[in-house]
Amino acid sequence: MSNVFDVIIVGAGPTGLTLANYLGMAGRHVLLVEANSATVGEPRAVSIDDESLRVMQDLGILDAVVSKTVAGYGTEYWSPARKSFLKVKPGGRTYGHPKRSAFRQPILEGQIREALDRFASVETRFSTRLSDIRTEDDGVVASLTDASGTVEVKGRYLIGADGGRSTVRQWLGTAMVGGSFDERWLIIDLEGALVPREDTVVYCDPKRPAIALPGPDNTLRYEFKLHPSEDEADLLTDISIADLLQRHDAPVEAKIVRRVVYRFHALIADCWGTGRIWLAGDAAHLTPPFAGQGMNSGIRDAIALGWRLDLILAGALGPGLMQSYQIEREDHVAQMIRLAVLVGKIMGPRNAVTAALTRIFFRSLRTWPRAHRYFAEMRYKPPPRFKRGFFVAGTSHRQGVGAMLPQPRLKDGTNRLLDDVLGRGFVLVGVDLRGQILEQIRLGEVWDNLPLHRKAIETSVVPELAYLSGKAVLLRPDRYVMAVFAPDDAQTCRDLGTLATTTWTDCVSGSPHGTPPLFG
Repeated sequence: MSNVFDVIIVGAGPTGLTLANYLGMAGRHVLLVEANSATVGEPRAVSIDDESLRVMQDLGILDAVVSKTVAGYGTEYWSPARKSFLKVKPGGRTYGHPKRSAFRQPILEGQIREALDRFASVETRFSTRLSDIRTEDDGVVASLTDASGTVEVKGRYLIGADGGRSTVRQWLGTAMVGGSFDERWLIIDLEGALVPREDTVVYCDPKRPAIALPGPDNTLRYEFKLHPSEDEADLLTDISIADLLQRHDAPVEAKIVRRVVYRFHALIADCWGTGRIWLAGDAAHLTPPFAGQGMNSGIRDAIALGWRLDLILAGALGPGLMQSYQIEREDHVAQMIRLAVLVGKIMGPRNAVTAALTRIFFRSLRTWPRAHRYFAEMRYKPPPRFKRGFFVAGTSHRQGVGAMLPQPRLKDGTNRLLDDVLGRGFVLVGVDLRGQILEQIRLGEVWDNLPLHRKAIETSVVPELAYLSGKAVLLRPDRYVMAVFAPDDAQTCRDLGTLATTTWTDCVSGSPHGTPPLFG
């Protein structure tokens, strides 16, 4: 058993498991460490979105994951009188998958964990605790303790995906900062619940805000908000729980499998890492669950770290590439947290006046179809787009630079998803460009040594990309658009070469856009 690795990942939740799979696909030698004896056995997160499913597609486990989800569920908001005043039912598949699907976290984690068996280069150690960290010039030494004692292992990088009470974050000395959001909610998970609907119901009653979330395989979750003056022990009694469930239409045949009070926070670490140690998932940010984005944000972190670490370990790009990780992800996480807090206020109004005004507002939108669709179709969710980051923003954001490329299905009779056609890694896509023209584009010497391949796409097959017709589009491995340019745009090609070159220093000066090594 080796004690030297490319990457040590602390924490085998969805974030750590996803990152281990990504690095395993790249052939990296990875150690995944988890203090618990197995992946989670109890329900936690219940919503997986289209961006996360796109990651599962990239990891080659999409079919297995989707088979255990309820796709495209909606949310209905009820008044205290149990009358609906808003229904949110997201449609469309901009990124190739339903905008949100219900799932069971123990099943998902089991699927991602099982997928690691594909890789001889990935080792897992459960019931193993991180007890110390020591940095060296060429890596990180971690002391790991299990039932047999303590051993030292070394990795070129160490990633802390070890949750809200992260040991790695404590070692870094970074603080969690944010607003004053702090709420307690009682979570009750049921099995054997024959629910006649697949959509979530939100009871927007200031006396007892509550949520009922149907899931796969006849599962059902209830969440009840606790008021500041309430003692959680009183609500956890059998009598109190039975009363709450009865008053909120719970199926009598259902079995309670978990009851727990969670305290929800809205916090972001002020520093996500430095040098060879970085944070991801709940170790870097804590999101209230009301928008269903906590786990999904962690999966976004995993893919953002995965392609960066792979290229740095390969020597294709320099360690300065890591500077863009927090800058890109932090802004997007902050948007998701603000959304979750806002949705939480709608779900749990402070008083009867606030609740009534909220209902009046949403009902009035029915006379304004465009505004109504904005909420009803969940268009309010922040799109996957970076304001700053590892891309050349000299071209127009209207062409999608810094944003995730849509993923339609090809209209060529195959119905394939676009990513499956483009392939993995960096891709230079020529939209309505002849293959000869695409092959003649040169991005600089550094790019000659990167895993870059080229693909010509016709808008007759992918009409959704018509806005890019006649352009070359450079895609990153995470499917964000790094640049859009005409084939004869020599300046953008030079900028891309400069951007890649500047990753070889940790503190870069002279960037043509002034935010080295970030052009955003």
